[in-house]
Amino acid sequence: MRSKPNPPTRRISAKDHILFKENPTALVDKQFLLEEDQKINCLYEVTEVRFLKQNWEYLVRFEGCFDCVNVSGQEMVEMLKKSLLVKRK
Repeated sequence: MRSKPNPPTRRISAKDHILFKENPTALVDKQFLLEEDQKINCLYEVTEVRFLKQNWEYLVRFEGCFDCVNVSGQEMVEMLKKSLLVKRK
């Protein structure tokens, strides 16, 4: 669970999911709060998107971690289902 105050967020809409599926690069520089069991667990940001061997791969930086983590397209879809989109100021 996060120790910092949560930034303003909103639910990811069906329209957002379609946009992200049709244009995966739209996720770059977006931040999300991963929510499990109705509790905010961590903040993450998509830093890069790559197309590898017929599938998208996302580089994700989790709050408190220096290195990015490779996340498959399917894993990203599952993460987005459990996430809130951080609103930009």
